[in-house]
Amino acid sequence: MPLPSNLKPACAQTARILSQAERLPPTLQPVFATWLARHAGRAVSNPGKSALIDWLAGMDPARAEAEFNLILSEIAWLELVTESTQIETLQKEAL
Repeated sequence: MPLPSNLKPACAQTARILSQAERLPPTLQPVFATWLARHAGRAVSNPGKSALIDWLAGMDPARAEAEFNLILSEIAWLELVTESTQIETLQKEAL
């Protein structure tokens, strides 16, 4: 049975979000989960597949796309913070 049209994009977006979030260091995964829960107004208390799909599928497609892009930007920012912190640590060790 095919998925309803509003679920197809939400499933694809959720898969991408979760795959990107899994790449975060273990220490930052709870930071991301907390951010997402607050951002989603507790609609996504845990960044799990079904909660994200339901949340994104319940939105207007344009808003869901904007939320998707914002979430990916947050993940990228957390990755950048990690890299920046590692660089700072290496620089301090080199001195």
